[in-house]
Amino acid sequence: MISTTDIFPPSPHEEQPPLRSAPGLLQGHTGMAIVHYLIGRHIDNHRFSESGLALLNEVSDVISSVEDLSYAHGLAGIGWGIEWLVQQGLLADTDTDEVLSDVDDLLYKSTLFGKRSSISLHHGTTGLLAYFHKRYTSRNPGSSHIKNLYHHECISLLIDDIATQQTGQRYPFSEGLFLAELGGMMAHLSAVSKINIVTTENILYDAVAATDHFLQQLCDARELPAVPGDGDYYLRALFLAACYEIAGRNTGHATWQLHASVYMETLLQRLETQPAMHSSTDPFRQLAVYSLVSLVLPSCANLAVRQQDICLQTQPPHCLAGGSGLIAISRLAAAAPELTGNWADIFIACV
Repeated sequence: MISTTDIFPPSPHEEQPPLRSAPGLLQGHTGMAIVHYLIGRHIDNHRFSESGLALLNEVSDVISSVEDLSYAHGLAGIGWGIEWLVQQGLLADTDTDEVLSDVDDLLYKSTLFGKRSSISLHHGTTGLLAYFHKRYTSRNPGSSHIKNLYHHECISLLIDDIATQQTGQRYPFSEGLFLAELGGMMAHLSAVSKINIVTTENILYDAVAATDHFLQQLCDARELPAVPGDGDYYLRALFLAACYEIAGRNTGHATWQLHASVYMETLLQRLETQPAMHSSTDPFRQLAVYSLVSLVLPSCANLAVRQQDICLQTQPPHCLAGGSGLIAISRLAAAAPELTGNWADIFIACV
């Protein structure tokens, strides 16, 4: 059994930086509800589960006024978080078809009629894809076949949307932000590879071929220079390699997994030995990436543990991304990796 001293925060009643009033996933109540429920289960302390439920009740009080539809701060992330909790068995006696009915309708209309200019998880098409995939895999008693069909339809439409955005576009691998967006897209798109199969495979195989070429060139280079204005560039390249491995795992491509593992190991060695690559000013982004890598490459778990101590020195805010929630989940994953199950999506969201 994990003790409260193995994770952070050690008690829901200890003084913490105030939780932001936003209801969203990354910096609001939904994300911290996930943290509290996970701690409550894995240290067998019902007070954490109670505080998680209190946070969700606050979300319920304001969700009707939320206009943001994004995964990072809006309805897609809130809905994804609630569905994730239910599917993990953490939120009992909850019918998400009922609870998320209005969210389904709003995001369905956005999928049909909205215009998206980005594939990003946080604010673009991949965020909606993540929501509808999570809803499509729900297992509510008496679930309507029609509801499943329109979740399926939304996934198919969003895959087409990604294909349209990618058509004729070059891969701007010189931009660190693009590396993160591409990684998130590959991880989530590969999870729905049996829907809209031809289009999905075309997108994935093209993205994987470009990613493999980029990472191989990066790893074969004798020395890598600093990237002006982007101290996280190589960290995001490591994140892309981890998402490449997840894409291989989701689709059963052992070669993708093997290549990605080699690239991760090489980049980690470079990050340790070449200071020019290691100039990140965001310790929490490093923690999220190292925690993700530790899930897919367990031999690297010590990196996440070291990074937790660095983050604790910053007086973190009480939120999931960039705060105490990320530290808590990372510590829990390090203390008992056999308990983590499929937590990769949480660390991906925090990058």
